[in-house]
Amino acid sequence: MPKPTEGYAAAGQIVLVNSSRHPVTLKKVELQEPQGLDLVEAHLLMVEEGAGATFGAGSTVPRDVQHRRWWAAAEPAVGSEIPAGATGNLVLAVTDGAGGGGVTDGARVTYSTGFRSYTLTYDFGITLAADACP
Repeated sequence: MPKPTEGYAAAGQIVLVNSSRHPVTLKKVELQEPQGLDLVEAHLLMVEEGAGATFGAGSTVPRDVQHRRWWAAAEPAVGSEIPAGATGNLVLAVTDGAGGGGVTDGARVTYSTGFRSYTLTYDFGITLAADACP
């Protein structure tokens, strides 16, 4: 996970499941209705079949270690491909710019199958406290 001194925080995680018979490519990731927040980067980590969540409740690995492993293995999301039937975790790194904090309703992700593109909205909300990103 990015360090707070880098000026941004990993603030949102979306589990993406490609249930189609075709791979999809992530074309665009943006915040939904941001107020005071900017998207710095979005990273994707593919989840091995049968592995379940990469971190979270029930894990025996300490949370900070899980985050470091995740961030080291993740790739930039835009341009990444999710194979047919695969699952990936999308993590959004956001900044509040001037340090005043901010909120967003979630994210919009645009996918392409090679035949057509479509945009899905993920409502999960992000709130970043003032001065959370020194």
